[in-house]
Amino acid sequence: MLRSYKKTMVNHFKMRDVFCGWNIWDTIRKDVPCTLIGENPGLSESINTISELVSRLGKSRLYLNTSTLSPCPLSLLESAMIGLPIVSTAYQEIPKIFEHGVTAFLSNDPQQLIKYCKELLHDLELAKMMGSSARNLMIEKFSIEKFVFNWNNILKRNII
Repeated sequence: MLRSYKKTMVNHFKMRDVFCGWNIWDTIRKDVPCTLIGENPGLSESINTISELVSRLGKSRLYLNTSTLSPCPLSLLESAMIGLPIVSTAYQEIPKIFEHGVTAFLSNDPQQLIKYCKELLHDLELAKMMGSSARNLMIEKFSIEKFVFNWNNILKRNII
């Protein structure tokens, strides 16, 4: 019996279906255990602190993103940063950041997404490897050190 589930973080999910993929998520949750995080009256509540968010995410086996029009949801990057394996749609910028099969499983087919979720839920070693790869990618691309370095270079170029 799996004690950990997949997590999805979205506020006002149903009302933002065209952007966030509520219908895709709703299809997937019928086949795969899921917990929704965010302000969604009758479905889920918001999380109030970062430590609560990290704790809730840390109890998950994977993070599922079903967005279709968001360039790259911050919750997706946050989940990868704490080492959750990622299952995501392959819209917008997401395939430019994540490599399918290495740092995330990507597809626009709900049945494929279900397959990837089940695979990660049942294969702990694969989940650990994918989560570690996702975290390493986030550190490489989005570390605070890299952010500060890039901004300092931009500011130096504009001042001189």
